[in-house]
Amino acid sequence: MKKYLALFMALLMLTFVGCAQKTDTPAAEEPEKTEEPVSKLDQIKAAGVITMCTSPDYAPYEFEDLSKQGQDQYVGADIELGKYIAEKLGVTLEVKAMDFNTCLEAVKQGTVDMGIAGFAYKEDRAESMLLVGPYNVGNGYQGLLISADKVDEYKTVDDFKGKKIAAQVATLQYDLVVQQTPGAEVVTVTTIQDGVMMLQTGKVDALCVLSTVGEEYTKQYDTLAMSTVQYFTMEGTYVLVAKEFADLAEELQPIVEEADSSGLYAGWVEDATALASQLGVK
Repeated sequence: MKKYLALFMALLMLTFVGCAQKTDTPAAEEPEKTEEPVSKLDQIKAAGVITMCTSPDYAPYEFEDLSKQGQDQYVGADIELGKYIAEKLGVTLEVKAMDFNTCLEAVKQGTVDMGIAGFAYKEDRAESMLLVGPYNVGNGYQGLLISADKVDEYKTVDDFKGKKIAAQVATLQYDLVVQQTPGAEVVTVTTIQDGVMMLQTGKVDALCVLSTVGEEYTKQYDTLAMSTVQYFTMEGTYVLVAKEFADLAEELQPIVEEADSSGLYAGWVEDATALASQLGVK
């Protein structure tokens, strides 16, 4: 009996230890499910809004109609392009006005969805951002706005040696003056209007601008004219998008191409040019 009792007790202890081990062993954890990151395009469509930065001092492409308020005050061919993009995506456009250099930084940092502000091709932009386009190819050239009484004096880049040429900071125009106008002194300005004012007061001898923009100022001021100097550059302008928004850039490319090839953009330029003249935009 003692032997049977001892055997029974041993079996009982083994059963107890086994149960304890099973109880103490944690259940296998299920691997955490990782959600796929939401693309920028999906975010825009979910929010129902696409944000666009611009520098509204560049008629007829982006400027302000001060008779209007809020989003309606921003007008021009590039603003219409932004609206067209928003319409194609089925969302609303929100324009964020800022100076040109700040707009570039906003695109790089991804704090806006896209930038449309007459952006020409530059190598540093192609390296740090995605360029969608080009559009508006063949419409104007990069040149120099000068005093009308200097037309016969300033005909070539050599005529600007020792002269002061204003150019908006962080723009293609600044690079062109530095690279293609040897001997000239470059004076940076924040806005085109600042450059025009400096030209009119004799603080600079010229202002580097796209010819279509410069011609708008010659209509407003008979004391100004475009020089015959034309800088060599790649044609067209681009919509800028942050590097990490590749899906958005891919979606925008055919939209921008369609707006340009169909003649829509050219029509917007024509309408905006008439509006700028009507408003006397300076």
